[in-house]
Amino acid sequence: MAGKILNIEIDDRLTKVCLSQPKGKSIQIKKSFLFQTPENAVNDGVIADPKALAEALGKELQSHDLREMKNAVFTLTSGKVATREVLLPPVKDNKIKSIVEANATEYFPVDLSRYHITYSLLERVTGDEPGCRVLVLAVPMSVLEGYFKLAELAGLSIQAIDYYGNSQYQALRGVTGKGVCMYVNVDCSHSLVTFMRGPKFLMQRSFNFGGDELILSYMNAAGLKAESYVAALKTCSAPDPQFLKDGSITQAAVDESLGRLVSSIVRTIDYFNSNHWEMQVEGIVLMGACSHIVGLLDMVGNAAGVHTTYLDDSPMISTLTNAAQSVSCFISCIGSNLSPLDFMPSQFKVDKKKRKEAGQKTSSLVPSFLICAGCLIIAIGLGFFGYTRYQKALSANKAAKDEIASLSYTRDVYNTYNTYQKNVDTLEAFKTSLDTPNDKLTAFIEELEKKMPSQILILSASCTRDGITMNITLPSFDAVAVVLVELRTFESISNVTASTIAEQTDGSGSTYVSLTVQCAYGTNPYLSGADPYASPTPSPTAPPAPAASPAPEG
Repeated sequence: MAGKILNIEIDDRLTKVCLSQPKGKSIQIKKSFLFQTPENAVNDGVIADPKALAEALGKELQSHDLREMKNAVFTLTSGKVATREVLLPPVKDNKIKSIVEANATEYFPVDLSRYHITYSLLERVTGDEPGCRVLVLAVPMSVLEGYFKLAELAGLSIQAIDYYGNSQYQALRGVTGKGVCMYVNVDCSHSLVTFMRGPKFLMQRSFNFGGDELILSYMNAAGLKAESYVAALKTCSAPDPQFLKDGSITQAAVDESLGRLVSSIVRTIDYFNSNHWEMQVEGIVLMGACSHIVGLLDMVGNAAGVHTTYLDDSPMISTLTNAAQSVSCFISCIGSNLSPLDFMPSQFKVDKKKRKEAGQKTSSLVPSFLICAGCLIIAIGLGFFGYTRYQKALSANKAAKDEIASLSYTRDVYNTYNTYQKNVDTLEAFKTSLDTPNDKLTAFIEELEKKMPSQILILSASCTRDGITMNITLPSFDAVAVVLVELRTFESISNVTASTIAEQTDGSGSTYVSLTVQCAYGTNPYLSGADPYASPTPSPTAPPAPAASPAPEG
């Protein structure tokens, strides 16, 4: 991708476009703009109406004098992409693909014929337990088909399709500092959180809250139509928006609209800190199209108690790109230039070599005829000489065949060796995948369905090899107590802890209690006969049990 290329990120609300060109280790942004995605054309990354989107994209490229650009890299933003981080044996880079493919059904228990599987090597782990940290991704083929249909209608040639999580990670590697930092990409209908320590990837999480709640509230209050979404976003991102001055939307209403987003960010920090005792979040960086929404920076900083800033204020931006003002909004477009994933299924790849050969002009027949005539004369001259050599070769060939026949038994040894060599990688991968938490997770979910009350609402769940962490809401503190007591009776878990218990109020005025519950897999100590509802230790003042009376004689 040495030349100029279009980087396009398509979301439900906005479509972002950059014209970029690599320059050394940085990315030069020649032009950048965004426009509102046609209504109902995209749904969670699935292009439902490629014709309408292609027409809108063509008009925008025409208005920005970019219609002649044909090569494009798309960034896929969708919750339908499944991801899983795995630790593989310390193998060479060219062996990782075969191991991932051999264990794909273990990573994603679905019909893989409908998915495209790819991976990204995060790091090589050294020490007592060496290995390869690999992020494996599965994207539905139906999602990718929409992008190739769009490119065909828009007259574009797809060079690569990247995942927005990978694009942002690749871009942030060049701007990170010291310590653990949490990067929050706030878009319209969703947000993506990336935890990094320096250039090292630690964790990524996404949730379905963004700037939509405030933007749509402002549009309703101002009586704006749906096509005014981009203008409404700019108004809500102003330092001192007009709606706060005229009182059409109060500061309390702003805080309420952003409450779910801020609460999700804080809960994600709590989850990371509770699972990484050796490192804690030291800073928060906001980025994305909705990161500058009024009041968001202060609300996140106050709620999390961590220093919070904007990405475009980072002094390291100049090492990544020349467009510091655009990097926050177009971070996924910029990052897709660096190391995109292989989201190009074989049936969609274009054989560039054949296409180039087909486009070449037919060479002149006259030089070809002269060359052929010269070759014919030389061939006649060498024919006689070659005939004598041929007879000698026949004799040598017969002797070689006799020797091969006498050594035919070695073929079986060779075939056995090849068969073993082809299956070494698969056997190693199978060995590492014997211990899987899937069985423990299945047992836990079955108990969850049987024992949990109907009022429980599980907002999100994160599964690891050691346990599961859930963000849940309940109508009252009494219901919280019932749930915690019931969890202590689960056969599939050995320990239950709860954190971040808080009472909140929704938009209708009703109160609910939110908390984070961490469950560790293992044998429940109460299954040995102890009462799960009793105090864990006996009372120190309890009197000793009376001695048994002797049985009467006779």
